Amino acid sequence: MFDVIIKNAQIIDGTGKPGYRGDVGIRGGKIVRLGKVEGEAGLEVDAAGLTLSPGFIDSHEHSDRVVLDDPLLACKLEQGITTELAGQCGGGPAPSDPDRHKKNARRYADFGSFIRDLEKVYLGINLALFVPHGSVRAAVMGYENRHPTNKELEEMKAHIRNGLGDGALGMSSGLCRDLVPKLL
Repeated sequence: MFDVIIKNAQIIDGTGKPGYRGDVGIRGGKIVRLGKVEGEAGLEVDAAGLTLSPGFIDSHEHSDRVVLDDPLLACKLEQGITTELAGQCGGGPAPSDPDRHKKNARRYADFGSFIRDLEKVYLGINLALFVPHGSVRAAVMGYENRHPTNKELEEMKAHIRNGLGDGALGMSSGLCRDLVPKLL
């Protein structure tokens, strides 16, 4: 018994091979059979004339800023996006700079607090996150145009280390256009 059988689809399986007409059997939220699928199902979908493919990965997004307000992210699913890499450009919701986010009801002292809030909701897509350097820097030393003190640098390193320990893929950064000539 399958939960879902999708019949007669043009299947693009993600391997690089040409597409082929076939069926997909799904049980427990996982694809368990491809090709000609026979048997009973809780739901059978006739996909004749439609193409079925693996979900797409959006490798540069900022949904981490809205995911707690819209955890299903239906706008992504409707485009076929099932996985997103967020926390890009060095900015994100955690850690928060309290001065900058006065109107934001959600303030996070650290990246792990944000992750724990995400774990409380059902997400419509897979979300992989980076610790945003700019948010870390702003939380530690605000927006002053100066080098961090040794103490501030150690605090920033601790934020990033803890974020990685809480499951972040890495750290993202973003350069301010006005700073680029000064760095060259």
